[in-house]
Amino acid sequence: MEQILDEVLPKDVENRKTLIVRCIFSIRNEYIKIYPEHTRLVEGAKEVLKTLREKKILVGIVTSQTIPADLVRLNLKRFNVESFVDTIVTFNDVPKRKPAPDGILECAKRLGVKTNECVVVGDAEADVQAGKAAGAKTIVVVGGVATRESLSKEKPDIILNNLQELTTILE
Repeated sequence: MEQILDEVLPKDVENRKTLIVRCIFSIRNEYIKIYPEHTRLVEGAKEVLKTLREKKILVGIVTSQTIPADLVRLNLKRFNVESFVDTIVTFNDVPKRKPAPDGILECAKRLGVKTNECVVVGDAEADVQAGKAAGAKTIVVVGGVATRESLSKEKPDIILNNLQELTTILE
């Protein structure tokens, strides 16, 4: 976001750095306001999370979105899946966002597991990159923010057509 603002704001604007910081602050505040109403649960997510819980598999969410963990938790509660998630790591909790492995490493630490025992499930190239950089297995689900072709280029361990296929793999 800072890079975009840096590119679009004229270089001769007075107090340019301060203006960029204020813009970022305003954008984040507005995003936090609209986040709940625009959030949806991925089809099949509740069933998959329930299955993971039944199998006693720990679940962490790692998001690069600039929202506080308590807001993520509030949305999980709204969808009746909060009890299936053991920890949440957001942009605010780590020095670098995905594709850096920081979020995955922090999540594993909070869960008390080694990263080579983790599976990162995502829908973007950055999810695969972060998971691999952390030393975790990677699974991507087509239909999110990236195409099958772009996801394949990252060489995830498994590519799924939908999230429900994850329960089949666990069997």
